[in-house]
Amino acid sequence: MKKWKRVKPIRYPSFDEWKRIAAQYDGTAHLSAGARKSRASSPRVDHGRLADAVSRYIDWE
Repeated sequence: MKKWKRVKPIRYPSFDEWKRIAAQYDGTAHLSAGARKSRASSPRVDHGRLADAVSRYIDWE
């Protein structure tokens, strides 16, 4: 317990450092190869167009 109290807390990154680190994050690294492949095209989809397609699908179903 005494040793734990003497340890300095970790330094949190500045907001700019955090943004840079977050931009480099690969959210698919833990996925299987098939799941990574299916998600590879998702950044290229316009968010508004995707929202419209999902809305139409939900209305249809």
